Amino acid sequence: EYIGGRVFRLLPSGELEHLAGTGEKGYSGDGGPAVMATFNAIHNLAMRPNGDIFLSDHVNHVVRRIDAQSGKISTFAGTAKGGFSGDGGPADQAQFNLVMCVTFSPDGKQMIIADLSNRRIRSIDMKSGIITTLAGSGEKGVPQDGQPALESPLVDPRAAAMDTKGNLYIVERNGNALRVV
Repeated sequence: EYIGGRVFRLLPSGELEHLAGTGEKGYSGDGGPAVMATFNAIHNLAMRPNGDIFLSDHVNHVVRRIDAQSGKISTFAGTAKGGFSGDGGPADQAQFNLVMCVTFSPDGKQMIIADLSNRRIRSIDMKSGIITTLAGSGEKGVPQDGQPALESPLVDPRAAAMDTKGNLYIVERNGNALRVV
């Protein structure tokens, strides 16, 4: 049985505030209150300085956004159809295959996405909305040190983060590695 699909915030009083999700498995609610939305396996979330929350709606193959001001939910990136497409175009028309993790670059200019089953790390320019691939060829395998990141295979990129110098760190659980680009 599916359990979860909700987002809560811990208030200074110690109480939990329900922000999103009915707890039901699905893909619904865009344009309405986030508390009425359904998800399919939220994996993680990242927050912008303005309070907007971005969720990896893992099995729906999308990134969802909760607007901090209105409390409404929308699909920020992806089409809810698993696959690989969209590089060089708008992120809301791109395809992912299991959005595992979303983070932001330290300067907040890029959203970093671990696109698990596509074996790629992708980036969305937060100003233009354009998506690109930063690492991974889509092939499964152990990359060779010193080779170009876009031409290299990855085993299973579960998470990614960027440091202030622009180094990209990739966690591969089944690859038993922390890789750096």
